Amino acid sequence: MASPQRLLLLPPLVLLLVAAGAILLPQRGSAEEGKVSLELYYESLCPYCSRFIVNHLAGIFEDGLIDAVHLRLVPYGNARVGQYYWYNDTVHTVAVVQAWHVSAHTIMLT
Repeated sequence: MASPQRLLLLPPLVLLLVAAGAILLPQRGSAEEGKVSLELYYESLCPYCSRFIVNHLAGIFEDGLIDAVHLRLVPYGNARVGQYYWYNDTVHTVAVVQAWHVSAHTIMLT
């Protein structure tokens, strides 16, 4: 288990990675021009990741900022912490891939 001091570094590190991704990633297509690219790497059973998503990230949907953001959720985990983390991260990865396919088909149909 990580020490409490190391756990305090997690939120700033996540924000730094998100900011770096938003700056360094190239723009997507013409439909994505002008949007900010945001990639969120998270662990499925991490209480800090869950708290950030529920308390902060959900706000971009409520405020309508999602229209200006290209959001990519990336399930990420450390398989050394246990079988349940690995399993849940795998389930989240499959869900993200399936959601992408559904939204791609929806866009093509409308």
